[in-house]
Amino acid sequence: MKKSGILFIASTIVLLSFSFWCFVGFKVIKTVSNKEELLKCLTILSSKYENARNSQMQRKEDSSIVANQNLYDAQKYDIKLSFDIPRKYVFGNVEMNSLNLSDTLNKIYINFTSAMKINSVKLNGSEASFKHINDYIIIDSKNKIKKAENFSVTIGYEGSPENKSFDSFGFKTFDNEPAVYTLSEPDYSSSWWPCKDLMDDKFVFSISLTVPEPLTAVSNGLLKESKDEGDGNKTFIWESNFEDKPNRTITYQQLNEEVCKLANTLKSFGVVKGDRVCIYM
Repeated sequence: MKKSGILFIASTIVLLSFSFWCFVGFKVIKTVSNKEELLKCLTILSSKYENARNSQMQRKEDSSIVANQNLYDAQKYDIKLSFDIPRKYVFGNVEMNSLNLSDTLNKIYINFTSAMKINSVKLNGSEASFKHINDYIIIDSKNKIKKAENFSVTIGYEGSPENKSFDSFGFKTFDNEPAVYTLSEPDYSSSWWPCKDLMDDKFVFSISLTVPEPLTAVSNGLLKESKDEGDGNKTFIWESNFEDKPNRTITYQQLNEEVCKLANTLKSFGVVKGDRVCIYM
């Protein structure tokens, strides 16, 4: 190809690029001059970003398994945890109390990472036959649970939880002190405790956390008891205290006002930047 031909193609590409970015710039300037249009644009972009982020972070559910899980209603969990912090290791026991909604509940599917070890599974107090595969505990109920009947599943387990998605579980250090925490976001509670991990199934709970002194264990709910175990550990027992109420929708402005009220209340008590505050939710 001759040199003049190459220059022509290059000039054409530059001209088209210049025209495109001039058009985009004009649209941006026009949008910025209209605050409502700018806010609308930013809202759409923010929504698209959150949808894309959450789609990557959420578990991929098997619809047939979800349909099976919806055959029962998980109503209450009693969770007991202790920790080997240097090993980043958890010992747990969970009792799930549920209501059978169907006469075809032959298999009970419970979400729980395959990275953890199951020590025991009991159904209504008796040893149960189960499988632990593909991040599910599958319990054979042997058709012994009738429709509208309550049943309990108790699971003993241990292991090192995997930190998935948005900090589902973590062992970290803050100010040279060990810290164990969980956000379980957006749907990874099952990375550290066996549960029906579907966000539309509401329940109440109690959680007992045994930690080495001088650490303190906090949770959602109300602190019901704290006791010294006499072996260098303390146990903190928390219970949920919310009622089954419809969801409340608030605007960002209302949320901002409530946060400001709380901040001013803390300030009136002498709380300053860098202080640590335990808030009962």
